[in-house]
Amino acid sequence: MSEKLKQPLQQWLQEKLPQKSGLSISDFTSPAAGASNETLLFDISWQENGQTRQQGLVARLRPEGEGIFPEYDLELQYHSMQRLHDSAVKVPVMVGLETDASVLGKPFYIMQRMQGRYLADNPPYQMEGWLTEESPECCAAIWKNALSQMAEINKVDWQARGFADLWDKEKFATPLAQLLDYYASFLSWAESLGRPFEKLYPVLAYLQQNQPKDDPIALCWGDAKPPNLMISEQGADIVGILDWEMVHLGNPVHDLAWWFVLDDSLTDGLGLPKVEGLPVRQAMIAQWQQESGHSAAELDYYELLTNFQFAIIMHRVGTRLTAQGFFKPEDAFDLNNNSTLLIDAQIAKFGLA
Repeated sequence: MSEKLKQPLQQWLQEKLPQKSGLSISDFTSPAAGASNETLLFDISWQENGQTRQQGLVARLRPEGEGIFPEYDLELQYHSMQRLHDSAVKVPVMVGLETDASVLGKPFYIMQRMQGRYLADNPPYQMEGWLTEESPECCAAIWKNALSQMAEINKVDWQARGFADLWDKEKFATPLAQLLDYYASFLSWAESLGRPFEKLYPVLAYLQQNQPKDDPIALCWGDAKPPNLMISEQGADIVGILDWEMVHLGNPVHDLAWWFVLDDSLTDGLGLPKVEGLPVRQAMIAQWQQESGHSAAELDYYELLTNFQFAIIMHRVGTRLTAQGFFKPEDAFDLNNNSTLLIDAQIAKFGLA
């Protein structure tokens, strides 16, 4: 299928980049990570001043059929990274967005490829892979540098950079109310494609009834987790912040909560230890507060919210993987997965059983 896209994509790129004379593209490859969008990696070559130049690019295409999320807003992802291109947040250079499905059969965007390495969540990066071979000092530095980048996101002047459109002020009093409404609908949609998830409804009711007052409003990355980083080939520098499909406005401690929960899901959630050297939780909280200028006072609420969100996402993942034959129906992977121990602990903590 991807080979059929080569010629129309080459023509599209040549029209977008007329200064790159004689542009041609290489064969496609696909990254090992990433489940939400179809992603193609390739190189372009062109002539410039009598010499051949090359550039690595990435194409992200809207997925077909029912995905993990109710909908995929490629324009949101593209424009979020585009808005941040000259900020302290390290995002890829965006090349172009195409919303006309007739070009490649589906909408897509193109960005420059970043050079580096990433952490896989399957198999879990703390169980096997290059992180397990790094020194404790390097592992600690990666986490600290990641928190610094998270803080840069949370310090962004979201109004000046055009992110006000993430919040529908006419319909929702706060960004949090908007987010809770979205995930209530997400839960119903996921159940309609699978089975009921009854234990989440007391959690939703608590979240709705106990929304923090006077929450700060900042830009939130949304999917703040180690596999969404591009890390230098050697050392611990963060060279890229990827995957902006969950970007939103809200209390920025939500990003910190998401980092904790998603990292814990691949260790505590699977009964695995963390690699040696990672900063302890309190040190991470202190670093984030100091560098972001925000308070972590509502972290408990946002960890409950994050576990709720993650349980819904994993419910949908489990339903899809079961339908695709990766799990048997009796495995009930939609209800019992690496989010289960974490959400059950939160339900017990808040007395929501």
